[in-house]
Amino acid sequence: MRHTREILDVLNPVLRGEDVEFRGQVVTAAGGVAAPGVAPPSLLLAANGPRMLALAGELADGALTMWTTPRFLAEAVVPAVTTAAAGRAAPRIVVGLLASVTSDVDGARERVNTDFRQAATLPTFSALLERQGSTGPADTLIAGDEAAAEQAVRHFADAGATELIIFPVGLPEDQVRTVTLFADLAKKHRG
Repeated sequence: MRHTREILDVLNPVLRGEDVEFRGQVVTAAGGVAAPGVAPPSLLLAANGPRMLALAGELADGALTMWTTPRFLAEAVVPAVTTAAAGRAAPRIVVGLLASVTSDVDGARERVNTDFRQAATLPTFSALLERQGSTGPADTLIAGDEAAAEQAVRHFADAGATELIIFPVGLPEDQVRTVTLFADLAKKHRG
Protein backbone atom coordinates (compact mmCIF):
# COMPACT_ATOMS: atom_id res chain seq x y z
CA MET A 1 0.00 0.00 0.00
CA ARG A 2 2.80 2.41 0.94
CA HIS A 3 4.64 1.57 -2.27
CA THR A 4 1.57 2.25 -4.42
CA ARG A 5 0.81 5.52 -2.62
CA GLU A 6 4.38 6.73 -3.17
CA ILE A 7 4.31 5.75 -6.85
CA LEU A 8 1.09 7.76 -7.28
CA ASP A 9 2.66 10.70 -5.40
CA VAL A 10 5.38 10.71 -8.08
CA LEU A 11 3.36 9.68 -11.13
CA ASN A 12 0.53 12.22 -10.80
CA PRO A 13 2.74 15.35 -11.03
CA VAL A 14 4.99 13.77 -13.67
CA LEU A 15 1.96 13.00 -15.86
CA ARG A 16 0.92 16.66 -15.54
CA GLY A 17 4.35 17.66 -16.89
CA GLU A 18 5.72 18.80 -13.54
CA ASP A 19 9.16 18.09 -12.19
CA VAL A 20 9.22 16.09 -9.00
CA GLU A 21 11.64 15.71 -6.13
CA PHE A 22 10.37 12.89 -3.91
CA ARG A 23 11.99 10.82 -1.19
CA GLY A 24 9.62 8.36 0.43
CA GLN A 25 10.12 5.28 2.50
CA VAL A 26 10.09 3.06 -0.60
CA VAL A 27 10.31 5.31 -3.68
CA THR A 28 12.82 8.00 -4.54
CA ALA A 29 12.35 10.06 -7.69
CA ALA A 30 13.73 13.25 -9.19
CA GLY A 31 12.98 14.78 -12.55
CA GLY A 32 10.06 14.86 -14.91
CA VAL A 33 8.85 14.24 -18.42
CA ALA A 34 8.01 17.00 -20.86
CA ALA A 35 5.38 16.42 -23.53
CA PRO A 36 4.29 19.91 -24.64
CA GLY A 37 0.76 20.14 -25.97
CA VAL A 38 -0.22 16.72 -24.67
CA ALA A 39 -2.97 16.41 -22.08
CA PRO A 40 -2.14 14.18 -19.13
CA PRO A 41 -3.61 10.69 -19.46
CA SER A 42 -6.21 9.43 -17.08
CA LEU A 43 -4.65 7.38 -14.31
CA LEU A 44 -6.49 4.30 -13.10
CA LEU A 45 -5.40 2.11 -10.22
CA ALA A 46 -5.99 -1.63 -10.38
CA ALA A 47 -7.84 -2.30 -7.14
CA ASN A 48 -10.05 -4.92 -5.55
CA GLY A 49 -9.49 -4.50 -1.81
CA PRO A 50 -10.97 -1.72 0.34
CA ARG A 51 -7.72 0.17 0.96
CA MET A 52 -6.63 0.11 -2.68
CA LEU A 53 -10.13 1.15 -3.81
CA ALA A 54 -9.98 4.12 -1.43
CA LEU A 55 -6.51 4.99 -2.73
CA ALA A 56 -7.86 4.85 -6.31
CA GLY A 57 -10.49 7.43 -5.39
CA GLU A 58 -8.07 9.59 -3.46
CA LEU A 59 -5.06 9.75 -5.77
CA ALA A 60 -6.10 8.34 -9.16
CA ASP A 61 -8.84 9.12 -11.65
CA GLY A 62 -10.60 5.91 -10.73
CA ALA A 63 -10.29 2.18 -10.30
CA LEU A 64 -9.85 -0.80 -12.60
CA THR A 65 -11.26 -3.95 -11.05
CA MET A 66 -11.48 -7.55 -12.27
CA TRP A 67 -13.73 -10.49 -11.40
CA THR A 68 -16.26 -8.23 -9.73
CA THR A 69 -19.95 -9.03 -9.55
CA PRO A 70 -22.55 -6.28 -10.05
CA ARG A 71 -23.66 -6.60 -6.41
CA PHE A 72 -20.12 -6.23 -5.06
CA LEU A 73 -19.49 -3.38 -7.48
CA ALA A 74 -22.53 -1.48 -6.18
CA GLU A 75 -22.04 -2.31 -2.50
CA ALA A 76 -18.26 -2.07 -2.11
CA VAL A 77 -16.31 -0.81 -5.12
CA VAL A 78 -18.30 2.25 -6.17
CA PRO A 79 -18.90 3.58 -2.62
CA ALA A 80 -15.24 3.16 -1.62
CA VAL A 81 -13.90 4.92 -4.72
CA THR A 82 -16.47 7.71 -4.86
CA THR A 83 -16.26 8.47 -1.14
CA ALA A 84 -12.48 8.79 -1.35
CA ALA A 85 -12.83 11.00 -4.44
CA ALA A 86 -15.13 13.49 -2.69
CA GLY A 87 -14.51 17.01 -3.93
CA ARG A 88 -12.83 15.81 -7.12
CA ALA A 89 -14.16 14.87 -10.54
CA ALA A 90 -16.39 11.80 -10.59
CA PRO A 91 -14.10 8.78 -10.69
CA ARG A 92 -14.02 6.23 -13.48
CA ILE A 93 -15.05 2.73 -12.45
CA VAL A 94 -13.65 0.34 -15.04
CA VAL A 95 -14.55 -3.33 -14.78
CA GLY A 96 -12.70 -6.14 -16.52
CA LEU A 97 -15.08 -8.98 -17.37
CA LEU A 98 -14.65 -12.47 -18.69
CA ALA A 99 -17.42 -13.02 -21.24
CA SER A 100 -18.63 -15.83 -23.47
CA VAL A 101 -21.60 -15.49 -25.79
CA THR A 102 -22.37 -19.17 -26.03
CA SER A 103 -25.04 -21.83 -26.09
CA ASP A 104 -22.92 -23.97 -23.72
CA VAL A 105 -22.94 -21.93 -20.50
CA ASP A 106 -21.91 -24.88 -18.31
CA GLY A 107 -18.97 -25.66 -20.60
CA ALA A 108 -17.87 -22.02 -20.58
CA ARG A 109 -18.05 -21.89 -16.77
CA GLU A 110 -16.04 -25.11 -16.47
CA ARG A 111 -13.36 -23.82 -18.88
CA VAL A 112 -13.06 -20.53 -16.98
CA ASN A 113 -12.67 -22.28 -13.64
CA THR A 114 -10.02 -24.56 -15.18
CA ASP A 115 -8.17 -21.88 -17.16
CA PHE A 116 -8.13 -19.34 -14.32
CA ARG A 117 -7.75 -21.78 -11.40
CA GLN A 118 -4.15 -20.72 -10.73
CA ALA A 119 -4.91 -16.97 -10.90
CA ALA A 120 -7.77 -17.49 -8.43
CA THR A 121 -5.21 -18.59 -5.82
CA LEU A 122 -3.40 -15.24 -5.91
CA PRO A 123 -4.10 -13.37 -2.66
CA THR A 124 -5.81 -10.36 -4.26
CA PHE A 125 -8.19 -12.51 -6.32
CA SER A 126 -8.87 -15.18 -3.67
CA ALA A 127 -9.69 -12.43 -1.15
CA LEU A 128 -11.99 -10.70 -3.65
CA LEU A 129 -13.79 -13.94 -4.49
CA GLU A 130 -14.27 -14.63 -0.79
CA ARG A 131 -15.47 -11.08 0.03
CA GLN A 132 -18.14 -11.18 -2.64
CA GLY A 133 -19.20 -14.77 -1.92
CA SER A 134 -17.95 -16.20 -5.22
CA THR A 135 -16.80 -19.81 -5.33
CA GLY A 136 -14.49 -19.27 -8.29
CA PRO A 137 -13.78 -17.19 -11.39
CA ALA A 138 -16.79 -18.66 -13.21
CA ASP A 139 -19.09 -16.90 -10.74
CA THR A 140 -17.97 -13.62 -12.32
CA LEU A 141 -18.35 -14.82 -15.93
CA ILE A 142 -20.89 -13.25 -18.26
CA ALA A 143 -22.17 -16.25 -20.20
CA GLY A 144 -25.21 -16.99 -22.30
CA ASP A 145 -26.79 -15.85 -25.53
CA GLU A 146 -26.66 -12.29 -26.84
CA ALA A 147 -29.71 -11.17 -24.86
CA ALA A 148 -28.32 -12.56 -21.58
CA ALA A 149 -24.93 -10.91 -22.16
CA GLU A 150 -26.54 -7.56 -22.96
CA GLN A 151 -28.68 -7.79 -19.81
CA ALA A 152 -25.56 -8.57 -17.73
CA VAL A 153 -23.89 -5.45 -19.12
CA ARG A 154 -26.89 -3.40 -18.00
CA HIS A 155 -26.50 -4.80 -14.48
CA PHE A 156 -22.89 -3.57 -14.37
CA ALA A 157 -23.88 -0.14 -15.68
CA ASP A 158 -26.70 0.06 -13.12
CA ALA A 159 -24.20 -0.90 -10.39
CA GLY A 160 -21.97 2.06 -11.30
CA ALA A 161 -19.50 0.82 -13.89
CA THR A 162 -18.48 3.65 -16.18
CA GLU A 163 -16.62 1.40 -18.61
CA LEU A 164 -16.17 -2.31 -19.28
CA ILE A 165 -13.19 -4.18 -20.64
CA ILE A 166 -14.34 -7.46 -22.12
CA PHE A 167 -12.08 -10.52 -22.18
CA PRO A 168 -13.64 -13.05 -24.58
CA VAL A 169 -13.26 -16.63 -23.36
CA GLY A 170 -14.47 -20.02 -24.53
CA LEU A 171 -14.42 -21.85 -27.81
CA PRO A 172 -13.20 -19.90 -30.85
CA GLU A 173 -16.70 -19.59 -32.31
CA ASP A 174 -18.00 -18.30 -28.95
CA GLN A 175 -15.21 -15.74 -28.81
CA VAL A 176 -16.23 -14.50 -32.27
CA ARG A 177 -19.85 -14.18 -31.09
CA THR A 178 -18.65 -12.36 -27.98
CA VAL A 179 -16.49 -9.87 -29.87
CA THR A 180 -19.26 -9.26 -32.42
CA LEU A 181 -21.89 -8.60 -29.74
CA PHE A 182 -19.76 -6.25 -27.69
CA ALA A 183 -18.54 -4.38 -30.77
CA ASP A 184 -22.18 -3.87 -31.77
CA LEU A 185 -23.10 -2.73 -28.25
CA ALA A 186 -20.18 -0.29 -28.21
CA LYS A 187 -21.29 1.20 -31.56
CA LYS A 188 -24.88 1.50 -30.34
CA HIS A 189 -23.76 3.12 -27.08
CA ARG A 190 -21.57 5.68 -28.88
CA GLY A 191 -24.25 6.48 -31.40
